[in-house]
Amino acid sequence: MLFASLGEDESDAFLVCCGGIHALFATFIFLIFDFSAVFLTLCFYLTYTIDAPEWHNIIPSLALIISISLFPTGPYGLYNEQAEFLNIYLRRLKAITVFSFLWMFVCISIQEETIGLFISVIWLTSGIIYIFGSHFSSVAIDFLKDYKGFDGADPEVYERITGTPLE
Repeated sequence: MLFASLGEDESDAFLVCCGGIHALFATFIFLIFDFSAVFLTLCFYLTYTIDAPEWHNIIPSLALIISISLFPTGPYGLYNEQAEFLNIYLRRLKAITVFSFLWMFVCISIQEETIGLFISVIWLTSGIIYIFGSHFSSVAIDFLKDYKGFDGADPEVYERITGTPLE
């Protein structure tokens, strides 16, 4: 169940954003941003791909379609507190980060107009933001894998989170 274990966590080990927000909640907020950003960017690129079907419009469109098809692993893993699905989502975030930085360099080198610089700055910004999202997700995965309830004494919470009984 979503955020059921947050009431049990009294440590500060899983806080992100300068210690102000728990990693599970930060990942939840980032999921909303992530879907919005990928969906809007996909709509932008699909519009330009229809108008000008060139390789520098098709490649990001395909990458964004693949990205949005893997997106449901994040909400599913977070809602059901399953680290395996969040791990798939984390890999997706890392792939988006790498693609963003690579595509930024492609945009700078092939588009000589001001729009090329503008698109490069957008890809740079998204790469930096996705670094933070990757951090939030990795801390949330650590929480789901390592947390065992208050002092490890709550077997029900531990079994629900990990799927194995507390020994």
